[in-house]
This record gives sequence, C-alpha cells and structure tokens, in this order.
Amino acid sequence: MLNLVKNVVHINRLHDFDNNTKLDGLEILQAIRHVMHGENEEEQSANAEANQRGNSITKGTDSIDEDDFIYFVELIDQVLEEDDLDDDGFLSYAEYVQGRKNDHIKREKSSQKNTQKYFKCQ
Repeated sequence: MLNLVKNVVHINRLHDFDNNTKLDGLEILQAIRHVMHGENEEEQSANAEANQRGNSITKGTDSIDEDDFIYFVELIDQVLEEDDLDDDGFLSYAEYVQGRKNDHIKREKSSQKNTQKYFKCQ
C-alpha cells in the first residue's frame, strides 16, 4: 500500500501543473497518458516546465487520435464521477488514493468470484 501512495503522490506532482494539489480533467488526461503510454522523463519535464511558464501542452498530444480522445474523455468522466467525493470537479490526492484502493478491492472481489465459478464448473 505504501508503494501505491508513493506512486500517487509522484503522478500527482508530475501532472498538477497549477500546483493546487488537485487534478482537473486536463491534468488527469496527462496522467493517464503518462501511465498508459509511458512518457519518458524528458517529455514529462518539458511538459511540466511549459505549463509552469503558462504555455499549453503540445508535445505528444498530436498522437491522440479521435477514438482515443473520446475514450480518454469518457474515462476521465467516469473517474471524476466515482472518485471526486466532494464534487468539486477536481481529484485530490486523498480522493485518488481512495479510488485506487476501491478499484483494487473490486478487482480482488471479481477475481475471487471468477475463481469460485471456475471451481464450481469442475
């Protein structure tokens, strides 16, 4: 669990471009892209520096096709709906950690049910 918290803090710090300790939809998009597509350290640093100077993120966003973008928007909406506990439109560190814990619990329960079904069939 400690690794989860460390990873969450790291991801949030990398992508919290306005330093308000919360992620908005665009920051969540960059975090998802980072996790799913494995941006390298140099690109992350360049994006963070550009945002701190007030420039928009352009590096790497050209590679998002329309289908991926629609998927990401739906995923972000779902994350905010499930994990934004105070309904402020942002995801705080605590909300993100709690959401990942909830996801872990759901996956474990699903895995247990699948295992039980498997053994019932035999």
